[in-house]
Amino acid sequence: MLLFLYTGSYDDIAEKASIHNVRMYALAEKYSIPGLKELAFSKVTQYDWEDWCDELLEIVKIICETTPVDDRLRGFITKQCAQQAKSLIQKDEFAWLIEHIGGFALHFTREYSKNAESCIQRFENEARKQTEDVEQLKATNREIRLLKGKAEAQLAELMELFKHESCSNCDHEFPGLLEFRNGTLALQCPVEDCNGVEGIRNG
Repeated sequence: MLLFLYTGSYDDIAEKASIHNVRMYALAEKYSIPGLKELAFSKVTQYDWEDWCDELLEIVKIICETTPVDDRLRGFITKQCAQQAKSLIQKDEFAWLIEHIGGFALHFTREYSKNAESCIQRFENEARKQTEDVEQLKATNREIRLLKGKAEAQLAELMELFKHESCSNCDHEFPGLLEFRNGTLALQCPVEDCNGVEGIRNG
């Protein structure tokens, strides 16, 4: 704290840095030093709390013993506890905090409820989106089936028009077998070893 009073900053310690910064915040609260309080708050809130889950228990105890109920760092830490609830509720120390730290259980429950509602909302939104995607896919499949039906009908009409063709290569009369050749619709002779192809004539 003295270092901050002289320099406007302070050094983090390598071991348990999060707890150190929370203690600095508590000192700033106790001695009414807004600048130190703001700096400590910014340091605490920059952590990825998934990596500091074990230290949350000690931090909760410090915060609840040194700050008022409506303190913003207390609110922030309670929110982190709610987000890490799956890991914390398995610890006996956390059960002790819920039972003995006044006000914490209520705030934790509220935050946990908010997280649960948020998860439910995300699930409902995702389910709604998937339903919309399925309906869009169904509509697309209906369009594809319709186009396929039209194409098959047009092909049948063409086959009817050219159902009696004579191969220019072997003079064999055959029901035309339509296929595309080099981008042109053509009739392929079905006789084995005959490569006769007649292009579709206009008119």
